[in-house]
Amino acid sequence: MNMRRVILSDPVPILRRSLNAARDLLAHWDFWAADPPRTLSPWQVGETLPDSVHDVWLRPNSPAAWKMQLMIEEAVGVDRMGVFGVPLRV
Repeated sequence: MNMRRVILSDPVPILRRSLNAARDLLAHWDFWAADPPRTLSPWQVGETLPDSVHDVWLRPNSPAAWKMQLMIEEAVGVDRMGVFGVPLRV
């Protein structure tokens, strides 16, 4: 895989727990997990990504250039706290 191909969008942050929803939304796209160091591997439907994967690269189809990078964020202990520790208002 040539990771030097141009990415047309800025990296998109996404919570790890929301990855499957993104995958469903872009079901026709080609998903690849970036597992350090500098290794891309296909992310198969139904596969759970290991915690070491923090980026997913996408393209519309296999021969196309990379179009999007998802940056995986962890949500730990989110209950009554919103994004970045800001309390949710009810």
